[in-house]
Amino acid sequence: MYLRWKTWKCPYCQAHWETQFFPGPIQLGADVVQCVKCGSNFRTGRMEWPEMSKSQKRTYLWQSLVIFGVLLILLIAYIAYLDYRNDSLISSERYELTTYFLYYGAIVYCASAVVMLTLKGMMIRESKSRHTERTGSFDRK
Repeated sequence: MYLRWKTWKCPYCQAHWETQFFPGPIQLGADVVQCVKCGSNFRTGRMEWPEMSKSQKRTYLWQSLVIFGVLLILLIAYIAYLDYRNDSLISSERYELTTYFLYYGAIVYCASAVVMLTLKGMMIRESKSRHTERTGSFDRK
């Protein structure tokens, strides 16, 4: 397993601008930023929330939830597999332990989903604010 990240640099002076771990296909943020070192403006490839299409918005909101859900299911399946390999448990205990993992896994997923969506909601609010400041109009999409 590897850790995926992307590092952005100013194209003019190569000054470090940002490092993001697990970048998704859709990036929310200012499309043009100013380098703090050389003062040049450069494009980031990101988009503000009102500029995104409906499918891009949907992808932005759900991509991390789906990835986290799949990883959690794989972890629970692996723990259940290790549990079933243990010959000291009788079948009713195996069933109870697997049910326990699934139940608490669902609770962890739901709590994490609430936190992730709350954080994304705060970033969307920031994006709308930046877009309003830049264009002077508010798009309710």
